[in-house]
Amino acid sequence: MAIPYSKRMLVQRIRKHMADGYPNDDFSASTNEIMLYVDQALAMQIRAAAYENAKVEGVLEVPEAFLVTFQLDAPVYDDFTNEWVSTLPQTPISLPIGYSINSGYIADVSNGRSQDIIWIKGKRIGYRRNLPKMDGIYGRVENNTVRLQASNYMSLLGLNIFIQMPFSRTKDLDEPMALPDDVIDAIFMRVVTMLKDRMSIPKDIILDDLPAGNKSS
Repeated sequence: MAIPYSKRMLVQRIRKHMADGYPNDDFSASTNEIMLYVDQALAMQIRAAAYENAKVEGVLEVPEAFLVTFQLDAPVYDDFTNEWVSTLPQTPISLPIGYSINSGYIADVSNGRSQDIIWIKGKRIGYRRNLPKMDGIYGRVENNTVRLQASNYMSLLGLNIFIQMPFSRTKDLDEPMALPDDVIDAIFMRVVTMLKDRMSIPKDIILDDLPAGNKSS
């Protein structure tokens, strides 16, 4: 069985590297700050992998290693738009719709999984309303929310909505990182670079035990 690799272990590895192998108080970056860099680096790796696939295979797709399926909170009806609204686990990564969210569907014990949600780009909503619709559930994304509407305007109250999407944000430091080793190494190198850039910014620090006008960089 493979040894699980968590984000906490990655943070410890980064701290040791930045402190020459011995973490100490001189290294000022907190765990939360490092995790912000890790999440940013992971998002960049997801985008880079998708576009690399497009260059090699001619098809834009997100590698399966980055995809996670979530069950959303119960949708709430919006009286003004006649849509059902739920919250995504994070704002989607900046990939085109259909790749920022890989798939969405409704499922229950009795009927299993439904047909996938039909995604519509936000700017095409008004245009699509004037066209005939296939039977199914249509969805659009706004920031970290998803808005759904059935073609026959049926109620979605109490339905279980599942979304599969690339996920980069940290929820649990000790949860294993289900990522390829080469991706973890790329994240490590990117975070180290960002930390070095931040810590090398010149700063003026006034020391209390020195005469006025003396500064230490």
